[in-house]
Amino acid sequence: MIRTTQLIFAFILLPLFGRAQILSSQILDEKTTEPIPYAHVYLKGTQIGTYSNSEGRFELTTITQISEEDSLVISSIGYEKTILSFQDIKETVYLKQSLLLLDEVTVSSKK
Repeated sequence: MIRTTQLIFAFILLPLFGRAQILSSQILDEKTTEPIPYAHVYLKGTQIGTYSNSEGRFELTTITQISEEDSLVISSIGYEKTILSFQDIKETVYLKQSLLLLDEVTVSSKK
């Protein structure tokens, strides 16, 4: 009985893994061309995602079919969020720095 159940699951799951799609790239700073570590990478409108490693590289594996209308979102602190169509994804993706200017803060002591 257990052997039969295992075979049934194997026949159901094998086709799913056979259709897995792998998307990989490296994320670099547009100005410095330095890798951007730990950037968040995900398919827009889904919970499928990953993070880039310390060298800015990521690999996203999904068993869902990716269409040309789908988009990849890449975000990291200090950089503009980038949304790319799958046609625009290259071996290297460049992110633009985002500068956030804060108002001046004055700290004083009340003695």
